[in-house]
Amino acid sequence: MALALLQSTLPVSQQAIKSGLLATNVAGRFQVMSDNPQIIFDVAHNQQAIQQLADTVKKLKRPGRTLAVVGMLGDKAIEQCLLPMMEIVDEWFLADLSGENPDRGLTARSLMAVVTNMNIKKPLSIHDAPLSAYYAAREKVKSGDRLIVFGSFHTVGGILAEIQQHGRNDI
Repeated sequence: MALALLQSTLPVSQQAIKSGLLATNVAGRFQVMSDNPQIIFDVAHNQQAIQQLADTVKKLKRPGRTLAVVGMLGDKAIEQCLLPMMEIVDEWFLADLSGENPDRGLTARSLMAVVTNMNIKKPLSIHDAPLSAYYAAREKVKSGDRLIVFGSFHTVGGILAEIQQHGRNDI
C-alpha cells in the first residue's frame, strides 16, 4: 500500500524492491565472520532464536570442537534458552553483562550457576565482559573448530564494534 502511494513520487520497480530485500541482512544475525576457524555471531537471545541457531549449526558439520561465548540478560529463561546448545558446545566462555546493562545484565557467575545446575560436564570459564570472553575463546580456537558468539545484542554488539573499529576479523 505505502509503495503504491509513493510510486508516482518515488518510482521503484517490484524487481528492484525484491532485489533489495534479498540483499538485506541484519548485522549479528548468523553472521559468519571467518570460515576456518568458523566464527559465527548471532544475536539470538530467546528460546526460539537460540533453537534456530542450534538447528542451523547442526547442519554445518565441522571436524573440530565448538566453543561458545555467551552472555545473557537476566530476564530471560536462561536454562530453556541454553538447552538447545548443550549438545553442540564443547567449551563455554561465559560473559558478564552486568556492566553492559546494569539493570538487566546477568553476571557471569549467575550464568555459571545456571549452567552448573544443568549438569553440564564441559569446560567453562567466566569473564568480566563479552570482549574478554571472546579474546579467551579466540586463543583456544584452532583450525577446523567453530566459535559461536550469542545470547544478547549486548554480547554480540560490543565485539562486532571492536572488530569493525580495527577493520579486521582476527581480533
